[in-house]
Amino acid sequence: MPTTRVSALACLGVLVTIAATGCGGSFGRLTSAERIPADGSLGGPGPSALKVQAVSSAEWGALPKKKLAPACDARGGAPKADKAALDKANTSIAAWTEYLKKNPKPVPKPVKGPTVGDVVGIERTDNSRTLTSLSITCAADKPATIEMSGTSYAFDLAWVFESKAKRLGVQALSLKDKKLYYAMIFTPPSPKDRVDEIAIIANVSSYFPADADEPLVIGGTDIDSRFETFVFGKGKTQGFYWLVPLSPNLSVERYLGVGAFAVGG
Repeated sequence: MPTTRVSALACLGVLVTIAATGCGGSFGRLTSAERIPADGSLGGPGPSALKVQAVSSAEWGALPKKKLAPACDARGGAPKADKAALDKANTSIAAWTEYLKKNPKPVPKPVKGPTVGDVVGIERTDNSRTLTSLSITCAADKPATIEMSGTSYAFDLAWVFESKAKRLGVQALSLKDKKLYYAMIFTPPSPKDRVDEIAIIANVSSYFPADADEPLVIGGTDIDSRFETFVFGKGKTQGFYWLVPLSPNLSVERYLGVGAFAVGG
């Protein structure tokens, strides 16, 4: 895969150069990720249109030490749960569910007039803003499913991550349908946090190698519950990365961002 020397001024604000096809590193991946629809529909740029971000050999070698183990692995038969991780997540979900019973989410009022996002040309979408219920099923005698807002979706792998800022993120992946499901709740919730609860369904079939190896999933930071997932073919050191959730400036939309990566240097 060809590389070019690009100025890192736009990436880091300093006058240095790096050998890459993009800004490189986690910041480059974040700023170069392209959005795809949050409602499960097929969309987004073609794979060849994605900017390729360089991942250094050192970073690639360190990523397995940071990866999250699945909280539920339903591949090849009876689902297997990481009991400690899933129990902790379910405790938070149960508390959130109980809060919802006592404090129903108010119906949002219609927006009157143009928003700041409208003025600067950001398309207004609201398909990732509704989350009225959440649960995860991972038992030997039942199909593995994630339920979001009353609808259940089958998955093969699921991961959970709760940040120190008390945001619980749940990410589930269906290898059959090539769809990724993400939900985020606050633990414990409060009235001001309710607007930031998130439900995203992303069709990642265009960004999934045919001979995909084990997905490499990295958990969020102490602040957020963002997941970064690397998918690549067996024996390959290039492929695609997914980042969820992302949001454009001046918009309430939440979506999954996708990009391409290549290891080298």
